[in-house]
Amino acid sequence: MIYGGHSAGGHLALWAGARHLLPSGAPGRPAVPPTALGVPALAPTADLAWAYDLVSGHGAAAGLLGGAIRTLMAASRARLD
Repeated sequence: MIYGGHSAGGHLALWAGARHLLPSGAPGRPAVPPTALGVPALAPTADLAWAYDLVSGHGAAAGLLGGAIRTLMAASRARLD
């Protein structure tokens, strides 16, 4: 399987490929890690917390997740390493 996407779809692809790195018991964490062969993402917003701080996209990150910084951090691929 390969996850891929552009812009918001790129963010979702990165998140889907890294869900197994979420804390135990977190919503969206799979019981078994995905068997992704790759995750090409074109122009993703990989760090929603940073996008939130920059008010990128006229506040799109806050609108997407309701502005909860804890949720933003959990959903940011850049924070899952």
